[in-house]
Amino acid sequence: MKFLSVLFFLIPNTIWSFTLSGPQKGWKTTNLEVNINTTNCPSDILDRLDQAFKLLNSVPTSSLKLSLGRTSSTTTSTELMNSAAVDTPVILCDTQFSTNLSTPSSPVDANSVSGVGFALARTSQSQNIDYGGLILNMQAGATASITQLSQTQQNIVIAHEIAHMLGLGHSSSESALMYYSVGKKENFSLSKDDWDGLSYLYPRDELAQTNLAAGCGLVQNGKSSLPFWPSLL
Repeated sequence: MKFLSVLFFLIPNTIWSFTLSGPQKGWKTTNLEVNINTTNCPSDILDRLDQAFKLLNSVPTSSLKLSLGRTSSTTTSTELMNSAAVDTPVILCDTQFSTNLSTPSSPVDANSVSGVGFALARTSQSQNIDYGGLILNMQAGATASITQLSQTQQNIVIAHEIAHMLGLGHSSSESALMYYSVGKKENFSLSKDDWDGLSYLYPRDELAQTNLAAGCGLVQNGKSSLPFWPSLL
């Protein structure tokens, strides 16, 4: 009885605003290398990724450490969307964004979506993510092309979509990186809600490793008919 009382004291009764984009657990490794196909990407894409990695690595209660992997990936959007990529997590840039990402039931508008990040657990035995990626909109003439955004907005979009690739869904908190719209975001930063989401998926402390934290708040598991979580803009 004393033991239960101590646990109750340590675990606050918190309601989280973050959601999950798929599996209940993150990637199995917390030292995650992210590959990229730089074809068609902006010339400064590696700088933008570096900024995103630093931001997402900055949560003190998360064990996640992102780093750049191979920059010579040849994975295409079609391969990634058809679960045929062999080097995930992987990032690529698509000049035919609407065509390659749309399905008859779920069209993707290149004038309103700057990027799509997703995460999957392909085996029913595991709740860990084992497949995922990010496709950035580089469609010429599209108003939501990543090149049409300010540098700050580009950083926000890329970090937001990488977080989807890590397993986070959208947040109802307007101050969060994971809020659904970049239009209300002026600062490239994380909110407490983003911290909570990353710490839930990639816990650092031993208490969180017991999964007891799963009982102290509401975590919604986002569902989608597509193999990704449609996101920004």
